[in-house]
Amino acid sequence: MKLFNRLENLLCIFHYYNLSFSHSTKYIVTGGAHPISYFISDPKHYFKFLRSLKHKDIFFLDQIISNDGAFLKTWKEIKKTLKSKSGRRPKWYDFLKENIVLNNNTNRLQFTTNNNNPLPSQKFPRPKIIRSNNHSLPCKNQWTSFWFPRYSDIIYIKIIEKSHFPSDVPKVYGEHHIPFHDPIPQDPSLTPHSMLNLLIPCSGCDLHDSFYIGDLCPRYIISFPSNNTITIHANIYRKNNNRQNNIFIVHKSHSETRADVFIDYKERTNPNFRQIENTPQHSLLLNNTSQKNYQLIRTILLPFSIHNSFFSFVNSISSFNNLEFYTDSSLLRYNDSSIMGFRWILTNDINLDLKFSEKTVEWASSTRAEIFAILTCLIICPPNSHVTIFTDSQCAIDTYYSLQHYKMTPQRLQKLNNVLLWQAIKWIIQSLNLTIKLNKVQVHSGNTYNDIADTLAKAGCEQSDIISISPVGVKPQRGYIKFNDEFIIDHNIRKTLKKPINFRNIKRQISHRSLHIIKTFTMEHRINWEFTQYWMYFNPFHKATSQTYSRHVSWRMKCSNYALPTLDALNRNYPDILKGFDTCFLCSNSIETNEHLWTCPESINILKNIFRKHESIYNSLIINNINYDKFKNETPTITESPVFTCFNSNISTIFDAPDLHCILINMIPFSITKPFQDAKISKKVIKKLLLTFLFDLHKDIYELLWKVWTSKWKQYKLDHGITKSTFTKRTNTRRERKRQNNFDTSHNNPLNDNILNIGYTNPFMTSTRNLDDSVLWIYLTSSNFRHNLPWINSLYLTIVDSIQFDNNLFYYNI
Repeated sequence: MKLFNRLENLLCIFHYYNLSFSHSTKYIVTGGAHPISYFISDPKHYFKFLRSLKHKDIFFLDQIISNDGAFLKTWKEIKKTLKSKSGRRPKWYDFLKENIVLNNNTNRLQFTTNNNNPLPSQKFPRPKIIRSNNHSLPCKNQWTSFWFPRYSDIIYIKIIEKSHFPSDVPKVYGEHHIPFHDPIPQDPSLTPHSMLNLLIPCSGCDLHDSFYIGDLCPRYIISFPSNNTITIHANIYRKNNNRQNNIFIVHKSHSETRADVFIDYKERTNPNFRQIENTPQHSLLLNNTSQKNYQLIRTILLPFSIHNSFFSFVNSISSFNNLEFYTDSSLLRYNDSSIMGFRWILTNDINLDLKFSEKTVEWASSTRAEIFAILTCLIICPPNSHVTIFTDSQCAIDTYYSLQHYKMTPQRLQKLNNVLLWQAIKWIIQSLNLTIKLNKVQVHSGNTYNDIADTLAKAGCEQSDIISISPVGVKPQRGYIKFNDEFIIDHNIRKTLKKPINFRNIKRQISHRSLHIIKTFTMEHRINWEFTQYWMYFNPFHKATSQTYSRHVSWRMKCSNYALPTLDALNRNYPDILKGFDTCFLCSNSIETNEHLWTCPESINILKNIFRKHESIYNSLIINNINYDKFKNETPTITESPVFTCFNSNISTIFDAPDLHCILINMIPFSITKPFQDAKISKKVIKKLLLTFLFDLHKDIYELLWKVWTSKWKQYKLDHGITKSTFTKRTNTRRERKRQNNFDTSHNNPLNDNILNIGYTNPFMTSTRNLDDSVLWIYLTSSNFRHNLPWINSLYLTIVDSIQFDNNLFYYNI
C-alpha cells in the first residue's frame, strides 16, 4: 500500500497538535462542498479508491448524490455523467452504500448535506432550439419543467410545439401537467424520494395561455422561453380512452426534479447565490473616505464594530500630507491572562484631539502592543503622505528597518515574531504609498506627548473591545498556522512548536511506571520545574567537560529516573550472576530497590545527619542575603523549609516527607525556594546561592550514603568471586521483550512500560517521535499559546488527564 509523503504526514500529525494550516488566498470551489475523501476512509483500500475516483473525475460527494442532498445516485445514473462509461461498479461505491446509506433500496443517506455550495454549472439539459423562422415545429413525447416563483413550485409541461420567430426568444408550448397521487395503496414505508412521480393533465389554473392557436385537443396550454426550462423524461404509465385521464410517470422523483429546477432558476436569476458574503454594513457615509483606506480597514481590522471610528479618523485627516504620531503601549500580566493596551495621539493639530486607545490579548508582549499602535495609526493615513512616528520601543524601530534589508529573505521574514503584524504594516505602506520615519523617544523623559500617550495606553487596557487583525486582508502573508482553530501562531513556528514537543516528552517521561512518584509530585504542584531545570544543567566545575562532572551528572540523572544500579536492576539484567540475591546491604531486611534506597531506616539515619549539618548553612545563606531595602519598616521573617524540619519528628518512611523525597531524587521543591523569596532575594542571587548549596548537599549524600552502599557491593563481589570479566564475558542471552496485551496501551497496564514503546526509552534522549494516546500536553500547551508564558511554568496548572485519542481514527491505521 502506498504511504503518505512527508507533507501528507505533517498535515495528518497537525491533527494531534490541535494545529491547522490556513491560507489567505481565496479559492472558488467549483466541484462541490463535501470532498468525497472524507467518506471513503477505508484504511485497506483508501489509495485504490482515490485512484479510481481521480480517473473518473469524481472529487466531491455532491457529484454523486441527488440535488436535494438526501439520496445517493444509482451507479447507472452516475455512469451517465462519466466520460468513460465502461467497466464494472467500483468498490468505493459499494463502500459508500454500506457506510453512508440508510436504506439500500432507496439509497437514502444517513445525513442530509448542507448544499450551500452546490455543483456549479450543472448544465441541465434543455429543449433543443430550432432555427429562427416564421413557423412552429410540432413535437412528440418531449417534456420539460421550470420553476415558477409566484407559486414557489415546479411546473411540468408536455411539449406540443416549439417556435423561434425572428426578433423573439425561442419558446416551447405545452400542456400543463400536475402531480398525481395514485389511489391504489402503496408500500407505506416508501419515502417521498422512492414514491412514483406521476403526472396528469391540469384541469385548469391561472397559468394557462389563452392566445395559443394550434391543436385544440390539449385544453390548457403554457408557453415559456426554452432556455428557462430543463428537459425531463416521462412515459405513459396508465392509458385511458379519454386522453384527459392519461397518467404519466417521470423517471426522477418529484423532490429531486424540484431541486433541479430550483437550482437552475437560482443560477439564472442570481449568479452570485453560491458565494454570498455577509459584508458588514456601515452606517457612516464614505464619500469622503479614501477607497484604499476603506478597503484596508474593512479587510484587516477586527472586530467590525470599530470600523466606523476609523472611517471618521480618515475623514478628519484627509487633507493632511505630513502627519506626526506619538505611540505607546502597556502590558498587564495576571495569573492566567495578559492584556496589552496601546494608544496613539496625532500631534499635527492638537485642536482635532485625534487619539485612539484599545487593547489586544494574544501573544502578550510590550513590543507587540507597540506594533499594534503603529499599525492602527498608519491605516488611517491619507495616500501618498509622509508619516513620522515617535515611539519608545527600540525593538519595534530596529525590526521595521530590518524589513528593508537585502538579507531579509521571505524565509527569514517568517521567523520573525509578530510576522503577521509586520506583513500587515508592509501591505498598508505599499497600498497607500506612505513614506515612514520612526524616531526613538526616551521613556519618561518629560516629553509631554509621550507622557500623554503612556497614560492613555494604560487606560486602553480597560477598553471593552479587543482588537485583532484578519489574515485574509494581509495579502503578502500567504499562509498561517492556527492553534485550536482559535488564534494564529504569530511567532517563529519552529521554536514555538518545540514547546508542545517538550510537553509531550515530559508527559511521556513521568508516565513511566517507575516514575509515578514524580508524576504525583507534579500533580500536587510540589516540584519547582524552573529551578529543577537550572539544577540539571548546573556545572560547578571550571571545565565544560570532565570525568568528575560526568560522574556528577550521571548521579543526578540516575536518581531522578530511578536508574541507580540497585540489586533489583542487577538481578533483572544479570540473573545468572546474582542468582536472586536482592537483600538490602544497609538494613538486611528488605528487598533492595531504587525506592527502598531512600526509605531504608539506615539511609534515613545517615540523611538525618547530613541535613542537620546543611540546615545551618541554608539558614545562614538566607540571613546574609536578606534584601532589607524592600522590607522598609517591616521586620523580615524567615520561614522554615519542610526539607529540614521533617527530621524534627520520627520518619518511618520517606513518603512521610515528600519535600525531602524531591531533593533526594534531584527535583527541586517549592518549599526550598520559598524562604529565599520571602527574604526578597532576587532570582539571580537565589539561583547562584541555591545551586551551589545543592551541589554541596548532594556531594555529601553521594559520599556518605551511596559510597557506603558501593563499598558493601564491592565486598559482596569479593566474597562471591565476581569480577569485571564475569559481566563482560558472560553469554549474551537477550530476552525477547514482547508486549503481552497489545490492546491495552495505557500506562496503567503493568505489562507495558511506556505508552507506545516496547520497554522504556527516555523521550529526551531519543529522536523517535511517536504519537501519544493522551492529550494532556495540549492542555499544557494551550496556556502557553494563549498567554506566552514559559512552558516550564505552565506545569503548575491543574491538569486534566482523562481525555484520550480515539484509537479508531483513520490516521492511526495508515
